[in-house]
Amino acid sequence: MPPDKLSGIVEVKFRKEGEEYKIHTPPSPNDWIEAVHTAPDKGFDKLLAVGGDGSVHLSLQSMDFEKLSLGVIPAGSGNDIYRAFGIPMNITSALDNFFAGEEIVDVGETAGRYFLNTAGCGLDTWTIEIKNRSKGRLARNYLFLFLKIARALKPLDLEITIDGITLKRRAYWAVAANNGSIGGGMKLAPGADMRDGLLDVLIVGDVSKAEMIWRIPQIFKGTHVGRTKIEVIKGRNIVIRSAEPISCALDGELHGNTPIEIKLHHAKLHLRGRLK
Repeated sequence: MPPDKLSGIVEVKFRKEGEEYKIHTPPSPNDWIEAVHTAPDKGFDKLLAVGGDGSVHLSLQSMDFEKLSLGVIPAGSGNDIYRAFGIPMNITSALDNFFAGEEIVDVGETAGRYFLNTAGCGLDTWTIEIKNRSKGRLARNYLFLFLKIARALKPLDLEITIDGITLKRRAYWAVAANNGSIGGGMKLAPGADMRDGLLDVLIVGDVSKAEMIWRIPQIFKGTHVGRTKIEVIKGRNIVIRSAEPISCALDGELHGNTPIEIKLHHAKLHLRGRLK
């Protein structure tokens, strides 16, 4: 939708609700961060981000959690945070949901950077690396990207500590999930709840490559939990170590290497709307 038309729809809704507003189109990520950071000083207590999971992730890094609540109009390639609300992803529903109230949800953190969806290493990290080198429509198709790299996968030797209990695993994937959906609807951790004060740690163990390829569609459907060498363990403080440094990812973006320390802040973010 053209930005002018979108702005017009937003303006009509905010006027109807009697809410003061300012529409800001940041020319760069740094400008976005600055706008979010200074919003409370300008008298605003609500932020409506137009974009996908990346826009929400960027907003988290500079917002004052005590002074701002966050809403989103889904306009990205993933929109997994919005899927947690379980309502149709269109502008009218998004705006209605924004004014329906708010939920107080958990926020993850690693090395001073916040995340709302996931943090971890392995399968999704490799997929993001391929995605960043790909072009066109297929670059946004996570199932295609997962299957593309499946034959080249090699399990990792990981040490995963969950609330003080250490597990040693050969695994293709270790990821801590706050929200159960990633990659545009993949039901990674179907039991995850952004309000329960816990992360769902998914560990995909050392299965054969043929079985790994078979597992990928199951992960998209959320039917993988309980299968052979698939573990989901709940915890609040997670550490993932590896023999050699490997890339990690937060909310679908590459960020740093192992070792990675992940902690959960319970009831930290006021998220506009109602979760299903």
